[in-house]
Amino acid sequence: MVLIAEQIKSKLARKELDADSEEMKEIQSVMFNMGIASDFSTTVSKDTSGKNYHQELAYEVEKFLNTIIDKFGGVVGLVDLYCMYNRARGTDLISPDDLKIACNKLNSTSANFMLKAYPSGV
Repeated sequence: MVLIAEQIKSKLARKELDADSEEMKEIQSVMFNMGIASDFSTTVSKDTSGKNYHQELAYEVEKFLNTIIDKFGGVVGLVDLYCMYNRARGTDLISPDDLKIACNKLNSTSANFMLKAYPSGV
């Protein structure tokens, strides 16, 4: 499956396939949902970032949200974001607490995203 995904990505890069066709959009969506095709790469870790870890993680989460937010109508639940973000990171996973701290930082650093808690607790 990964080999097929890589072949499709290389054909798209060489313009052998029409990336705007409905069929390609569906294929890309399936590959993304399966976690086998993602252009996301991470450079943030506690070891390399030190005390700026949560700030850098917030920036990286914002970049990730920019790539997925339209697929969810502009709203993504924190649990869903946690699952998708960690899937995109591969083996360098983050904790739920680290994601929540980073998302709280988005409230003050991002012009596009914020963490919203509703009175019901959702």
